[in-house]
Amino acid sequence: MPYFVFRVDAVGVIRKLTPMGAFTGYREASEHCRNLRQSEEGTSAKFRLIFGDNELHAADLLSEVRVPEPNVGDDY
Repeated sequence: MPYFVFRVDAVGVIRKLTPMGAFTGYREASEHCRNLRQSEEGTSAKFRLIFGDNELHAADLLSEVRVPEPNVGDDY
């Protein structure tokens, strides 16, 4: 499965995902993501690296809302 790099722009509550590349190896994907973060330093843009079956699956994984784990002592 390939690695995908996305640009994540928050427009209010909605997050806009823009694909920035697909890579077969983690090292190349990580380097590309790092370079994008450095080039866009000082802006509100965020770049995320994710592993998925295809671009649609990767975008879907980034769009999921994750429920935080309960802390010790929280009532259930």
